[in-house]
Amino acid sequence: MCDVQPASRLTADVRRALSALREAQAGLALPSELPRHTAQWCEVNPGLFHREHVARNLPALISGLPDRWPARTLWSNAYLRRRLARTLVTLSLTPDGRADAVVNGRFQQPADVQVPFVDALDHLLAQSASSST
Repeated sequence: MCDVQPASRLTADVRRALSALREAQAGLALPSELPRHTAQWCEVNPGLFHREHVARNLPALISGLPDRWPARTLWSNAYLRRRLARTLVTLSLTPDGRADAVVNGRFQQPADVQVPFVDALDHLLAQSASSST
């Protein structure tokens, strides 16, 4: 049986540890607003961009990409369907979109499934259409 003490009786060490845990967990959630960067900032700070976004798997909005970058005009949904038709991608599925996180006191891991890219794209487009109506 666990001896639970009221919060008023917690030692200073336990309070500090709980506070540190709360701060550490807060860093695991996505920001409420996406960071915005310019393409020039990303070119000047590639290490910082990698550390803050790529390594942490966090999104960012990048503006000011060069007009000559082929993906700006080439990467349409139709093009991606043709090029990636047979490519399998891994989707990490959870009921609420929060993977590798503590939810309702339990550590939640995603169900990783491999699906054809075109199926994943169709799903994303359907979600996008339903959320905009």
